[in-house]
Amino acid sequence: MASNENSDIATSSYAEVIKSTKGKIKINIDGFLYVKDKNRDDLYYWVCERKSQKETKCTARATTICIGDQHKIHKFYAQQHNHAPQASKPEVLKACMQMKELGQISNDQPARIINNIIATTSRDIQPCLPGKDAARQQIKRARRVCEEEVEPKTLDDFKLPDAYCTTLSGMHFAKDITDGTQRILLFTTSENLKWLQEAKFWIMDGTFKTVP
Repeated sequence: MASNENSDIATSSYAEVIKSTKGKIKINIDGFLYVKDKNRDDLYYWVCERKSQKETKCTARATTICIGDQHKIHKFYAQQHNHAPQASKPEVLKACMQMKELGQISNDQPARIINNIIATTSRDIQPCLPGKDAARQQIKRARRVCEEEVEPKTLDDFKLPDAYCTTLSGMHFAKDITDGTQRILLFTTSENLKWLQEAKFWIMDGTFKTVP
C-alpha cells in the first residue's frame, strides 16, 4: 500500500494533463497516473492506469472538476494505491509523445529526433526512456499512419480523426451534424457554449470567398 501522511492532499490543486502516444488523455497526480472512467458534465472520474494490469490491479480512483482545459483535483487518496508513485513515468510519457509528434511533422531522421529529445530530457529521466530501437519503431509507425491518410474527395468521405474531437482535458470538442445532404462540423465545448449564452454580444467573422 502506498503511504502518504496527508493522503487526501495533493502537492498541487490541479492535475497535470498528459496525452498518451495513442492519443488518449491521462492525468498525473503526484506521480500516480489515471485514465478517464467517465464524466458527468464537468465532474470527471478517473481510475489508476494499473487497474487492468494483472500484477497490480490497482483500484485507486480520483475525481476532478474540469475548468477550461484544466482539471482541478476534487478527490484524491494516495493510500488507495497498492504501489508507489513513479515520478519518472509522466515525463517518459511526454517524451515519447514528443517523439511521435516530431516524427509526424518533421523530415528529420528518427535518430536525430531521438537524440534531440534525449538532449532536452533530464538525466534522471533518460535511463527510463525506451531503447533507441523501440523509439525508432514508434516514429516510423507514426509516419506510416500519416502517409496512409488519403485526402477525401467528397465531404462524405471526410472522417474527423479522434485526436481532434476532444480537448487536452478530455472534453468533447467536435460535433458532426448532418441534415439530408448537408453536413456541418462544429468545434466547441459545452463550457464555451455557456460563455456564449451569458455574453451580452457576439462578434463573428468569416472567410466569405469560401463560404457556400
